[in-house]
Amino acid sequence: MQELFALLAEYNTQTNQDMLGVLEAQAPELAFAPPALPAFKLQSLKDIVWDSLPAFRPVREGVDELLRRVVRELPPGRYPETLEYRNVRGEAQHKITWRALLHVFNHQTHHRGQVAAPAPVRGAPYGQPLHLKRSGL
Repeated sequence: MQELFALLAEYNTQTNQDMLGVLEAQAPELAFAPPALPAFKLQSLKDIVWDSLPAFRPVREGVDELLRRVVRELPPGRYPETLEYRNVRGEAQHKITWRALLHVFNHQTHHRGQVAAPAPVRGAPYGQPLHLKRSGL
């Protein structure tokens, strides 16, 4: 299971880098137009206010590195354990660790979709997934 999450963490990092590159290549007024930056911001830490993509990039990269480190350092025996935490409303939550991690990676995919869906309207490239173009598939 650890190997699967390591692959998800690497995919997540690379795909976020690709998405940041697409946003950086746009005119600034388009890159930050709703819903691009707000959706991508939610993917990181929703309580931090971002005013520019350059301010956002290092935090996004830090969150991605933290996810890679957690997956790398989490002992295999911890994946089936129950993780206890509080959600943003302060409500106690109990989830199996591997399911919580899977939700984190899946939810980021949702937010990248929110960024990519209006891309043609903003004049950004849209079509074949970026990671497929890079690998030649």
